[in-house]
Amino acid sequence: MNIKIPMLLLGLMLIYPALVIGQESKTFFYRPSQKLPIDEKVKVGKLDNGMTYYIRHNAVPAQKAELRLVFNAGSILETDEEQGLSHFLEHMSFTGTSSFPGTELVNKLEGIGVHLGRELNAATFFEETIYYLPIPVEHLDLGLHILQEWAMNLALTEKAIDRERGVIIEELRLGKGAPTRIREQYLPILFKGSDYPKRLPIGKEEVIANFPYDVLRNFYKKWHRPDLTAIIVVGDIDPESIEESIKEKFTAYAMPSKVEKRTHHYVPDHKDLRVAVATDKETSGCSVEISYKHKPEQIVTQKDYLKNICHNLYSSMVDARLSEATEQGTVPFSEAEIGYSNYFRDVDTYSCYARCAPDKVTATLTALADENERIRRYGFSVTELDRAKKKLLAKYYRWYEERNKTASDLYADECQVNYLTGNPMPGISFEYHFLLNTLPIVSVDMINELATKYMTKKNRTIIITGPQDRSYYPTDDELRAILEEAPHRDIKPYDEGEIVNELMNFTPEAGTIASEKYFPIPI
Repeated sequence: MNIKIPMLLLGLMLIYPALVIGQESKTFFYRPSQKLPIDEKVKVGKLDNGMTYYIRHNAVPAQKAELRLVFNAGSILETDEEQGLSHFLEHMSFTGTSSFPGTELVNKLEGIGVHLGRELNAATFFEETIYYLPIPVEHLDLGLHILQEWAMNLALTEKAIDRERGVIIEELRLGKGAPTRIREQYLPILFKGSDYPKRLPIGKEEVIANFPYDVLRNFYKKWHRPDLTAIIVVGDIDPESIEESIKEKFTAYAMPSKVEKRTHHYVPDHKDLRVAVATDKETSGCSVEISYKHKPEQIVTQKDYLKNICHNLYSSMVDARLSEATEQGTVPFSEAEIGYSNYFRDVDTYSCYARCAPDKVTATLTALADENERIRRYGFSVTELDRAKKKLLAKYYRWYEERNKTASDLYADECQVNYLTGNPMPGISFEYHFLLNTLPIVSVDMINELATKYMTKKNRTIIITGPQDRSYYPTDDELRAILEEAPHRDIKPYDEGEIVNELMNFTPEAGTIASEKYFPIPI
């Protein structure tokens, strides 16, 4: 795809920062304190009972609609006696409702080509539970009716509950592989003092096998309620008609008489440098991670959004360095990534992660610590930042050019994240023009400042995973020392090598045609 136009615009903007962008007749001015808009193509509303809805017309794929039912409630809200019930309710949604007893709902959907586990699906996480229902638009009313049934009218019969206990216990046992066993070792250290390690969505076998029926029914009423629910409809639809249908079907969705507060779950700060060495006999390779936990920052204003762009640029430049080192074979790991991201809804992390052979754990941790120290000490160069800017702009330009080819499920993802976290969805047109106008503002000093903010002296954890043989690994104190001593090691600045600014530094002499021969094309 030709990306010369935005690169030219970027060059012009270095001279004229207040450039007027002609595409879509948009004029953009960076206003740091101004709140980010909601994409004008999305209809967002709220019913009197507190339920939120998102509606968007999108004709890709044609004659299809992406429906979602989103509950702002997951396993983190469970009590000790309820562990696993969020996930259990997800299963029960396919075992009978008031209008569709037994397996009638699944049978009806599969009869129109919407198959359980393929198109029709659901997922339970720590903070939320999501139901996915892509459906032909000719059956849109059926789809909305099914969302209504899931939200308000699960049957939750004793026979169905007892049958599903065995299904989920089998799922739990099948999931007890090496990755799960390793995760259960390091999560209590990484998130010590919080409920996350104790509230894995799959739950506890003893709870699943024995909970009284009314405990599940009460959990359904307590957390699956209008003010914690959103409906998302994106597709080849008429938004006005869909809005009327939602109001008609969900106005009766009543709040419970007693409402429990939807709490946030934070991970306590800690000054000590924690170490977790999680091993398993069925694991062969190793991973090494340095994690710095942070409180998330809300993205509300244009200034917030620019900070988020800086995070992306930082990650891009680190990835470029790591990829180069891996390709050249100058590092002890096989793959690595360093970047800032969201771990849980209320936990961000600056993570430095690498995969390596078991006998390379010490060298890998040292390499990660030293690369972080190199960035903190010397920062990035202007040329590194310029390359990262061009790469980021090319990506957004591609998205912008293909905005009319974007599938409905991706737009539904944006709505889902906006509802659950408040993260913005200003739309690709705004984002692209924002990027065009603000990238020249981003200086290498702004990016280099992030290193100090990321690499704090608190909330640090070293995580090593690998085979059970402990002889591979240094002691916890030795691992701590590798990280703590990085500021005192002799670390050289990053060597970019020779910077090539043009493909050729001379123009070769023109050649001449030696001979010509023509071949007739057979008809």
